Amino acid sequence: MENPTPSYSDSGFLAGESLYLSARFRDIQPLAASTGGYSRVFRAQRMGKWHVLKCLKPEYAGQKTYQALLQKEFDVGYRLDHPHIATTIGLEEVDGLGVCIVMEYVDGRTLRQAISEEAWTGDRIVRLMQQLGSALDYLHSRQVIHRDLKPENILLTRNGNHVKLIDFGLSDADSYAILKQPAGTRRYAAPEQLLPGTTPDGRVDIFSFGVILDELNGALPRHSSRLARIAKRCRQAQPADRYTRTADIRWQHQGHPWRWAALLLAALMMAGGGWWWLRSTTTPEAAQVVTMHDTVRVEVPVVKEKLVPSEPQKIYIPSEPPKGIENFYAWVRRRSFENMKKNAEWMEQQSRVLPTYEEVANLQSEAYRRSQRMTEQDMKMELQKYVEPDNPQFHIIFATAKTSITEGVNDYWAQPGVAQRQSDIYAAAYERLRQTEANKQAR
Repeated sequence: MENPTPSYSDSGFLAGESLYLSARFRDIQPLAASTGGYSRVFRAQRMGKWHVLKCLKPEYAGQKTYQALLQKEFDVGYRLDHPHIATTIGLEEVDGLGVCIVMEYVDGRTLRQAISEEAWTGDRIVRLMQQLGSALDYLHSRQVIHRDLKPENILLTRNGNHVKLIDFGLSDADSYAILKQPAGTRRYAAPEQLLPGTTPDGRVDIFSFGVILDELNGALPRHSSRLARIAKRCRQAQPADRYTRTADIRWQHQGHPWRWAALLLAALMMAGGGWWWLRSTTTPEAAQVVTMHDTVRVEVPVVKEKLVPSEPQKIYIPSEPPKGIENFYAWVRRRSFENMKKNAEWMEQQSRVLPTYEEVANLQSEAYRRSQRMTEQDMKMELQKYVEPDNPQFHIIFATAKTSITEGVNDYWAQPGVAQRQSDIYAAAYERLRQTEANKQAR
């Protein structure tokens, strides 16, 4: 039996241009050179495809230390395989450049360019940060820390607007003993990342992630309080107070059925003009709502399908809120902003005199706690203008108004330049402590 004739597509034609595919790099063009670093980057063609070449500057090319750093960057990048990390292809000798890391060429622009030149929405920010977070979680699962996460090292593709993380020149991994000293870009570096003798982990990247998220939030026409809260937790001075991984971040509000039920119940109570008593039994069908004078009484007797006697929970809900109470919530937000501003000034003063790295690292958390205490004290006095302290409504309104404290603090941190000012405070304090230690050793 004869072999069947193969079927091939006959689509298309090329005319008027000769094709030349070379195994050598051609059309080498400079892309960037670090002003204070040891490397330079080029774009080049091979086999009709663009690549990125990263090599040492001529003045560093013959030094073993920098050769080892280039080798380390290649080794770290070569074992990574993630859709949001630029691919490392190989390590080759290239005529005129020397030893080069060969990498995927990403047709796009940096996040820094996109922040300043493009319009942003909350949904777009969340999508981008989820992609970046996925890349970071993957890195950390491979025991790799990027250590220089910033908008300049994040590319956005023109086709699809996807994230590509680049530049592992300062990255660290457990399998290496070199480049263990403090490193990174100061504005994005976690406090512990700048301390000598420490062993940072993946949470230094989480800190940088929070700074970037804060910058993106600032690019919105109206900043998102939820994004601000996520960024704030990422940027906590103490690593233990940050997210352990970005997968733990809840980007959208997670609603719960019981919350919706509570809101519906509250609406019914307000509409009824009185106080209510809800008595719930084992099934929703058996629930009864009856008029009561002073409380909302909730009983949850079902545990493993058995009735368990317990003291009912009493929740006081006013039938009618005090007049003008919305002005109180706005006042709390403004006062918490003012108190946070005062405590930022206190933080700056303390940074000049505190004697240890640990105390300096705790400054931001302590400033927030001081602000919250001050605002709560002021709230108790202000709330008495609307309702008497012995009225059950007093405690409900006071507890509800605590959310306005968080909003006021977020307003403070959303101001232009505030994050940079705090970064400068830490930088000056760490430099003072380093100089103090150097003076002691010199004696």
